[in-house]
Amino acid sequence: MHTKLIMTASAIFLFGLGIGFTFLPKELALHIGSGQSPVSIMMLQLLGALYIAFGTMNWMQKNSLIGGIYNRPLVLGNFGHFMIAGMALIKFVFSDFTIAHLMWGLAVIYLIFAVIFGSLMFRGPVLESDSK
Repeated sequence: MHTKLIMTASAIFLFGLGIGFTFLPKELALHIGSGQSPVSIMMLQLLGALYIAFGTMNWMQKNSLIGGIYNRPLVLGNFGHFMIAGMALIKFVFSDFTIAHLMWGLAVIYLIFAVIFGSLMFRGPVLESDSK
């Protein structure tokens, strides 16, 4: 799989989450049941800022050589984020069977990105001339 597609998809996914948490924290807090306290709202907005920053980093590096030793900190950061969050989401959805399908979908997307970034850590970059 081409790294430009991977980085673009992950950037768009993270931008979407970031925009939601930054500009709709009260609505999302009500939907996910985290409460309407000012601290909860602020934490969701901080989470949104983190997602936007991570998405920006992925977007800016989408044309770079990625894989193996190239851009390893970027790949490792993405792998760590998607793997840890994916495992936390899986644990959450299995502990509460009354949650919406949205959380299941989010968990699956996270784990797919974790597998992709995990594979990027252990293989070399694919150059455009190599893929033809």
